[in-house]
Amino acid sequence: MLNNLDLASLKAAAEQKKATRKRPNALMPFPQKLHKMLTDVEQEGFDHIVSWLGASNAFRIHDPVQFVKQIMPRYFKQSHIRSCQRQFNNYGFKRIIGGPLDGAYQHPKFVQGKPELAKQIIRIAALNNANKSIPPSPGRADASPSASARTKSSNRVISKKKPGSNMIGDIDFTMSLIVIP
Repeated sequence: MLNNLDLASLKAAAEQKKATRKRPNALMPFPQKLHKMLTDVEQEGFDHIVSWLGASNAFRIHDPVQFVKQIMPRYFKQSHIRSCQRQFNNYGFKRIIGGPLDGAYQHPKFVQGKPELAKQIIRIAALNNANKSIPPSPGRADASPSASARTKSSNRVISKKKPGSNMIGDIDFTMSLIVIP
């Protein structure tokens, strides 16, 4: 006779098996799924939808509509292109603006033919959570480190009017930069 713990673990294993049947890469981290996807679509002839760009460590989504319909369901839980773009940003991919690679995404550890490098890409949000010991702002003795960390690492809307400005609701954006050699 199975006890409740055994039954729960069997149910969890069945759910995991079901998820991997639908998307064989379900347990793989996003950068590795992305690398596998780009390799697979090239081999399957879907490189007119999304592809590596030459010998660079950049890729581009050429046809966003077909990418969402044909490619995303096979590899990702997301069903909107914006969700995928958010993941690119969460993992430190930078969008290239201008030049022949305009609109492409790249990351120094995301290189065609080197899937082992994709394993080294860490989610930026995870890095930010590890560094939450930011001291309180000067002049605010009552501010806790966690409250200070939240305001330092997130976008927020400021509803105060700037002196000499007619705008209300200026947006204060913080961003982390990755320097690519």
